[in-house]
Amino acid sequence: MRRPHLLKRSLLLSVELAVTTMVITMAITALAAYAIDRFRFPGRTQVELVLMSPLILPPSVLAIAILVFISTVKISPNFWIL
Repeated sequence: MRRPHLLKRSLLLSVELAVTTMVITMAITALAAYAIDRFRFPGRTQVELVLMSPLILPPSVLAIAILVFISTVKISPNFWIL
């Protein structure tokens, strides 16, 4: 490989993206799980269904939907968009 700095930069971006996504996801899902389990509120079943839907759909279907959305909106790929 003639440009190792590009590989290093790409790897660093991937690691930053993965860690940021993991931290935000864990914080949101922990709070949501606590609220759904402890409190009774109207629409609780629907909220549960929306939060569980990614487990039902295969990841490839979600990836295609996200790709179509990003292509339609014409968003340039960067750290915050990915």
